[in-house]
Amino acid sequence: MEVETITTDTASYSVHGNPPEMTKSHHKKSRNSLFKMPKYIREILAEMVGTYLLVMIGQAAIANYKLNRNSKVGVDHFAVAFTFGIGAMSGIAASMPISGSHLNPAVSLAFALSGRLSMCKVPHYLLGQYIGALLASFTVFVAYYEGIEAYDHGNRIAYGGEWFTINQTRMAEIASGDIFATFPAPWITVTSALIDQIIATFALVFCVLAVTDKRAKLPEYLHPFMLGMVICGVVVAFGLQCGAALNPARDLSPRLFLLIGGYGFDAFRPTESLYWAVAGIIGPHIGAIIAAWSYGLLLWDDKTNEDQHE
Repeated sequence: MEVETITTDTASYSVHGNPPEMTKSHHKKSRNSLFKMPKYIREILAEMVGTYLLVMIGQAAIANYKLNRNSKVGVDHFAVAFTFGIGAMSGIAASMPISGSHLNPAVSLAFALSGRLSMCKVPHYLLGQYIGALLASFTVFVAYYEGIEAYDHGNRIAYGGEWFTINQTRMAEIASGDIFATFPAPWITVTSALIDQIIATFALVFCVLAVTDKRAKLPEYLHPFMLGMVICGVVVAFGLQCGAALNPARDLSPRLFLLIGGYGFDAFRPTESLYWAVAGIIGPHIGAIIAAWSYGLLLWDDKTNEDQHE
């Protein structure tokens, strides 16, 4: 008996059978359509996710040590630095295929000045980085909320200084804001904080430019590991005086979170209310500019600049 067939615009099939499965090409096309978005949106999301991983993992390590009053060593600075390096490895690996994994406004600025990133892309790179760091702070606060409550007894103090007291308890002993943002050592002046962050960020950005230079011919799969170790080393070397801010997004976004999260303007008061701007923003950007200029002066050439320009 002849079997009647029905023809559609997609396939022809028997009325006694089931429609054929969707072809692989049609499935791939549908999947691509579902996830298709403008490149700049993907770059924003990549920088956001990468920065989120970097900051969240690092802050969680600080919280883990600081909130543990039974710890005999207090905050283990090397362990925190190493964990920030692990966070950097994770963030870089996650975002590298899409945005190049800057994760730091100072790095994006240096890449733009050295011709590796279009200046037009800098604003949306920075947007992703600042949002990622803000979300990371919120995540750590939620994850460690009860621990913070037990630590500060509900007294949301960002920075206790050295001598201020509340109910005969030094505020420095119950201040929990340094889980999220960096704060100066008691002896640090504005000038010292500026110099500290210029030098530290210069070292970081210069190494980033060197590792990612195509002339070095380093396999890209090694970049996350090498850059993570660079961050770990710089944080260990420059963590005492200013907490190794190095990254405006890692410092300003958590500070804004402290402002809206119950800590008030206390997070912006250290060192005559200038520390947050000098050490958190101005110093890192100056260090990045010097690194880009000096790297271009010493190790760059026009042909390489053309090859690496986006």
